[in-house]
Amino acid sequence: MRTAMKVVVLAAVIVGLCGALSLAEAQLADCRDYVTGIGTIPSATGSSFAAFALAVGYKSPKAPLRGLFTAADPAAGFSIVALNVQTYGGYNCFTTQPCYDRVFTGDAYVNLPDFSGVRPYFVEVIDDGPFAPGQNWIDFNSTGYINIGLLNHGDIEIHNQSTAPGCQ
Repeated sequence: MRTAMKVVVLAAVIVGLCGALSLAEAQLADCRDYVTGIGTIPSATGSSFAAFALAVGYKSPKAPLRGLFTAADPAAGFSIVALNVQTYGGYNCFTTQPCYDRVFTGDAYVNLPDFSGVRPYFVEVIDDGPFAPGQNWIDFNSTGYINIGLLNHGDIEIHNQSTAPGCQ
């Protein structure tokens, strides 16, 4: 009897995990546009600035995914150069307002005071759009470094904004 209960519980956990993975995939909409940006945000150390530059996405809806991303936070001893872009899409785009939020991931060469090498990275950018002028945000992180901030200089812009559900 206990074995049967364990099998039922295990099956429920598997079904729950599959559902959670499906939800996570559904939140990242397949947006066939591209985003560019350059600027600075406060350093993760609380003093000075971190700088970034990016051009990521699909040049046209049928073009392959590609992109460039680099960032440096000299005060934290951090730098990153993307080696590839593996995912790109709209995120948190389930409102009646247009979505100006894009996420991309891949592998990058990362330098920290105690590490140098290839690690996964994650970047989320928010274009201010017409609804919140001057409210561009970026979140970039990899291997123990996390920096989220409102741009104090520069701009982020989504180009040829995709009309797919979850992107516009």
